[in-house]
Amino acid sequence: MKTIKVRTTLQRVACADKDMYVSRPVTYSKIDTDELIEHASTDAGVSKANVAAVFYAIIQQVEELLLNGHSIQLGQLGTLRFSMNCKASESAEEVSADKVLRRKILLYPSAKLKQALERVSLTGFTADAGEEEEVVDDGQ
Repeated sequence: MKTIKVRTTLQRVACADKDMYVSRPVTYSKIDTDELIEHASTDAGVSKANVAAVFYAIIQQVEELLLNGHSIQLGQLGTLRFSMNCKASESAEEVSADKVLRRKILLYPSAKLKQALERVSLTGFTADAGEEEEVVDDGQ
């Protein structure tokens, strides 16, 4: 079973207007492109050069397609698509590109990935106590 560590800390929660304990997953490290290519090369039994060539070609196509308004199904990982946040307007005449606040790319996880997340065990500790204890559930 996969396990993700969770850190619980006391922080100010604006909507509740008080300090509350909040849990977040701990990120162990950031896997860079070279390391990802090396893992894929080992798993697939294909040279790193071949994996890298395909990887960079896919990345180039994903970027091009997203920036042209396409959503992209990435197998069992999920679907990527362009999205944005805009200020609301009282009338259609007030709507303009100036109302766009933020542009972003969203990942909608596949059903299989969502099911896998439900089975992940969560263990953690509070920042104050530093003791490890079971948090939330065991994913079952």
